[in-house]
Amino acid sequence: MKPHLLSFLKILFCTLALCAWQGAYAVPTTPTSDFIDNGDGTVTHKTTGLIWQRGAVGQTWTGSDCSGEVKGFSYAEAMALKSDFAGQSDWRLPNIAELQTILERENFNPVINTTIFPNT
Repeated sequence: MKPHLLSFLKILFCTLALCAWQGAYAVPTTPTSDFIDNGDGTVTHKTTGLIWQRGAVGQTWTGSDCSGEVKGFSYAEAMALKSDFAGQSDWRLPNIAELQTILERENFNPVINTTIFPNT
């Protein structure tokens, strides 16, 4: 094998190995420290100031977890959904930009912080 081809293959192998290792140990993009637990089933995202319910509609916050069945909605139903929760009556469906602020873009399965949003 030619020396330059062997060097190229070594570099390629090292690059692929490094990428595989980094994927397994990716740093969360929304660590738990980025949230304030409001003690009422909601958290405040420090970066954006947005308040999020810790469980999905249909679930109940138990104080440490979300239990119950998540309800499914069509887009129109979700947009029209009104909810009273944690002393607030102005809950709404987040837009895509807001939702992206709490996604774990460096991780997958799940793509959300499950300490903050359990059983999501």
